[in-house]
Amino acid sequence: MSRTCADVIFFFLPSRSVCSLLTGTNKWSKIEAGPKRPPSPRYGHFAFVHNSDVYVYGGISSIGGTADLWRFNVTSKAWDPLRAINEEKLPEGRAGSACVVVTTDNSTKLYVFGGLDSKGVMSRDLNYYDIGMCSTTYRAWTRVVIMYSPRF
Repeated sequence: MSRTCADVIFFFLPSRSVCSLLTGTNKWSKIEAGPKRPPSPRYGHFAFVHNSDVYVYGGISSIGGTADLWRFNVTSKAWDPLRAINEEKLPEGRAGSACVVVTTDNSTKLYVFGGLDSKGVMSRDLNYYDIGMCSTTYRAWTRVVIMYSPRF
């Protein structure tokens, strides 16, 4: 019986292992990831599923705030860092961001808003990363300029 990632909750361990919980049966499994280096242990990150791959963005690691994006291919059991084509536009590392993945036509973007840097300073910026392979801005970070208005 084939499963989609929608039926599974993933937990990433500091080792190369990944634990999964099948939500229909409440059964745990341990997935031994391949030999590729996994992301550093972290907390306050954001994780999501897209096209049967699991993605992990940001969080706080032992070196501070991270802004890296990793993909775990459930089929091949391999971790891959997704390097931006424009690293100079990489947002500052942070934890606790509000994140959402939006897919339209041929475009899939990870939107990242706010969060805390490793010093506890709150960010109010909005950025997106294009993970849609059919897009012309594939693997690029873009900062969205927000015009703030006074509140009454």
